Amino acid sequence: MIDKDIDKQGSDAEVQLPKGGDTESQVPKGGDAEVQLPKGGDTESQVPKGSDAEVQLPKGSDAEVQLLKGGDTESQLLKGGDTESQILRAAEQEFLQKGFAGARTTEIAKAAGVTHGMLHYYFRTKEKLFEKILAEKMGLLKSLMAKSIIEKKLSLQDRLRRVIEVHFDFLASNPGLPRFFLDEIISKPERRELLMNGLRQNAPELVNAFKRDIEKGVEEGVCRPVDLRLLFINIVSLNVFPFLAAPLLDGMFPEFMENREEYIEGLKRENFETIWRKISLK
Repeated sequence: MIDKDIDKQGSDAEVQLPKGGDTESQVPKGGDAEVQLPKGGDTESQVPKGSDAEVQLPKGSDAEVQLLKGGDTESQLLKGGDTESQILRAAEQEFLQKGFAGARTTEIAKAAGVTHGMLHYYFRTKEKLFEKILAEKMGLLKSLMAKSIIEKKLSLQDRLRRVIEVHFDFLASNPGLPRFFLDEIISKPERRELLMNGLRQNAPELVNAFKRDIEKGVEEGVCRPVDLRLLFINIVSLNVFPFLAAPLLDGMFPEFMENREEYIEGLKRENFETIWRKISLK
C-alpha cells in the first residue's frame, strides 16, 4: 500500500507516514526517503535530540524538504544557505567567548534559532564547525591580501602600506580571533597544524610579491636588504598585539577607546611608518 502511495505522488522522496502506526516498518528500505525513526506512535518526540537518527537525510535531495510537512524541520531546510550562515555566525561567537572546549553545540543551535538536530545535519560535529569557520576566515584574509598582490604596479612603499592596512582592518573586524587562535594553539597543540595550513595558503604569493619589490628597491637605492621572515614577523607583531592585549590596553589608556575609529586609524598609520623607517633609505 505504501508503495502505491509513493508511485501516485510521483516522487521518490515523499513518504506517506500513516498516523498512529508502526512508522519504521512502513517506510521502504534503501531509498533516499528512508528515515530511521524508532518504533512507536509519536515519531518526532521519540527521536533523541541531536542524534544522527534525527538528521540522516541526503543533503540536497527531495527528501530534504519533504520530511514532517508544516513543521520546523521543513521550514529550516528550505532556508538552505541562510540556516548554515546563522549556525556559523552563532558558532563563531560561542567559540570566541568560551573557547573550543567550552563551546556547546546546544548553545550554538539556540543562538542560531535552529534545533540541535539541524545543527548536526549541516556540520555533524563541533570539530567540523571549527574547521569551517577557520577556513572561512583564512579564505577571507587570502582574498583581501590578493588585492594587494595582483596590483603589480604598486611601489614597495605603497604595497607595504596596503598589506599592513588590509591585515590590520581584518583584525579590527575580527578582534577576538588572535586571542582565540593563540589559546587554542597553546591548549591544543594539534590545532597548530590546522591553523598553519591556512596560513601557508596565503604566504607564498605575498612573499614573492614583496621579494620582487625589495630586490628592485635595493637596486634603486630605495631600501636596504631585508630578511622577509623578520619583516613579516614585525608586521604581524605590530598589528596583532593591540588585539591580544586589548583588555590591558583599555585599562591603561582609556582615552584611546573613547574614539575607536580614530584609535584604529592612528595605529595603522603608526605601524606602517615604523616598518617603513626600518627598511627605507630615503
